[in-house]
Amino acid sequence: MRSGAIILFCVAVSAGMALGQSASPTPAGSAGYVGVVTGTNVYVRSNPRTGAYECTKLSYPARVRVVGQSSSWFKILPPSGVFSVISKQYVRLDETGKIGVVTGDNVWVRAGGTERASGFWAHQRQLNSGDKVEVFGEVEEYYKIVPPEGVYFYISERYVKRADQYRRDLETRPTPSAAMTRPTLRSPTTREVMEAIKRIEDSAAALEKFRALEAELFAEFKKPPERRDLDGLLATWRVFRAPPGSLLQPYADYYVKYLQVAVENRRQRKTFQELVEAAADKQKEY
Repeated sequence: MRSGAIILFCVAVSAGMALGQSASPTPAGSAGYVGVVTGTNVYVRSNPRTGAYECTKLSYPARVRVVGQSSSWFKILPPSGVFSVISKQYVRLDETGKIGVVTGDNVWVRAGGTERASGFWAHQRQLNSGDKVEVFGEVEEYYKIVPPEGVYFYISERYVKRADQYRRDLETRPTPSAAMTRPTLRSPTTREVMEAIKRIEDSAAALEKFRALEAELFAEFKKPPERRDLDGLLATWRVFRAPPGSLLQPYADYYVKYLQVAVENRRQRKTFQELVEAAADKQKEY
């Protein structure tokens, strides 16, 4: 009985490797199809949602066995780079240390992989007393096991295409001619060169002007408030214009708004002081 189980497992391993998957057994009678991963470093997740943690990454031309779909996520058999974990507390190892027997009921199997080596909170399925698991390592309080039958992972449908359809698309894709792929190169005209030089010179001049105005502003604000020439600064910054597309203009606009607020605050303080002085004069009259 034990030798027969080993033979069946070896067959499953060979089939999984042919599909570019891990050595996890393929459930008997699993429907679905082989899909080609069309992207690079595409995450395989523990559950069909973006918030689920990543277990591994696959890149073209990796293959996956698609057995279902949940919204925009393909449900796949365990691919290369993933594994499952189960609590050591509920597993008794045999004399080889490679086969474990579950000793409790409703024991959760959780998702793991090369991108998830700890913090295994994603539940996959439950095992019961007497169920067997293949152990190949351990991490924290868990045994690392080959994903058992009934365990699935998920990958975005955007990055997987049916293998047969992908092959047909490649066969029917038109081959660009040499004339279509040859880049067209030309030398810039004298006018274009001169315009580029002028843009560089204008940007350098604007930066120099900006720095001079900024130094003047900082120096003015070191003076006592009553001696600051806020109106003069505001007038100077209002006429500053950086070349089109320059990153200086937003900063210049900020200084204009800042000075406008400062001028308005000073006006309000002056008005308030005049009111206080007028009230004091009235009080003397009384």
